[in-house]
Amino acid sequence: MPNHDNVTSPITLVSFGRSGSSLIANAFERHPEFSNAGETVNLVVGAWRAVELANPVLNASIEDGRYVTGDTRAARVVRQALVSAVPSEHPRWFQKPIGVPVILSQNLSYDEWDTAASWYWKVFTESFPGARYFTILRNPFDVILSARAYWGYDEGSLWWSLGLMSYLLAHPSSPVNYAIRFEDLTQDPKAAISALFEHLEVPFHEDVMAAFAQVHVPAKGREQLVPDLATRRPEWHSLDPAAAKTRFLQPVMRLFEKFGVDFQMPDQFANGKFDSKTTTAQSDPWIDEHDDAAETKLMQGRTIARLNAEIERLHVEYRNNYVNTKAQEHQATVLELKSWIAELEKANAWLVEENKRIKSAPRSSSDS
Repeated sequence: MPNHDNVTSPITLVSFGRSGSSLIANAFERHPEFSNAGETVNLVVGAWRAVELANPVLNASIEDGRYVTGDTRAARVVRQALVSAVPSEHPRWFQKPIGVPVILSQNLSYDEWDTAASWYWKVFTESFPGARYFTILRNPFDVILSARAYWGYDEGSLWWSLGLMSYLLAHPSSPVNYAIRFEDLTQDPKAAISALFEHLEVPFHEDVMAAFAQVHVPAKGREQLVPDLATRRPEWHSLDPAAAKTRFLQPVMRLFEKFGVDFQMPDQFANGKFDSKTTTAQSDPWIDEHDDAAETKLMQGRTIARLNAEIERLHVEYRNNYVNTKAQEHQATVLELKSWIAELEKANAWLVEENKRIKSAPRSSSDS
C-alpha cells in the first residue's frame, strides 16, 4: 500500500508460494511503520506488459525536448497503478510478488527462461529503483507437498513453477541477495526476523512477533501450530521422482547453493542424476548436462532468442532516434512558424493603425 513518497522503495519478498510468505507478510503488516500490499506480481507485470503492447499506438512522449522511453513510461504506470489500487499513508510498504506471473507461465518454452528472467527483473528494478529484496528458502520437497495439498495441482506443474521461480531468483539479473530459512522462522522466529530486519535496515518492533503465534494459510491437516513438525518428511515417500525433471530440479539446487543453504532429499530422489555436486555454475540449469541433443537445441534456441532481442533493441533504438529527430525538427519548425506569425501580426497591426490614421486625418479642400 504505497504512496507517491515511497512507491519506488518497497520491501519486496520474491519466492514460491507455500514457503512461509504469508507469515512474513503478516509480520510486516503488524509493524507500525508498514502497510502490506500483498501479492502484487500480476498487477506489476500486467501493467508493465500492457504499456509495452500499447507503445506502438501511443503518441511519442516528449519531456523537456527529450524522448521518454517505453520502459520509463511502463514503470510510471506500474507505480501509479499501485498508488491508486492500494493507497496508504504509512511511511513504508511491503509487497510479496510471489510465484511465476501469469504472463510468464503461458507459452514459455525452456529456451526462453533466460530472456524471461532478464525481462522480469527489468520490470521490478525499473519500477522500484529503491526496493530492498529477499527470499525464503524452504525444503523444495516440503514445498511441493504443501502446494499439492493446498492447491491440488499435479506435481509436474508444481516442479515447473518451482524450477522457473528458482531460476529467476538465481539469475545474474536478480537483485535478491538475502535468504531467510523457513526452518529458522519456525524454530527461532525472533532471531530470524531480527536478522532479516537488520539486513533490510528496518527497526525491530515487538508487535511483529504476534504473527508467529498462529498458522497462516494452512494446508489441510496442518491447521495447528507445531514448530517441531515444520517439515513434511514423513510424507516424502509419496512424491514421484518422474515429475521432478532434472531441468526443474537443477535451478532449485543452484538457488540453494547460491545462499549456502543445504536441503535433504527423499531416498527416491537421492541418486547421481539429482546430486547437487554434479551441478556446476557453468551447466545449463534446466537440462541434463549429458543430453547432447537437448543441449544443442537449447543453444540454438538461446541464440535465436538473443538475435530476436537484438533486433527488437535496434528497432527501439531506431524508433527513439527517429522520434527524437522528428521532435527536434518539429520544434524548429514550430519556432520558425511562430516567428513568421509574430512578424505577420506586427505587419497586420501596423496596417490597422495606418488605416485608422488615414481615416482620422483632416481632409483638405482639394480632397473634396
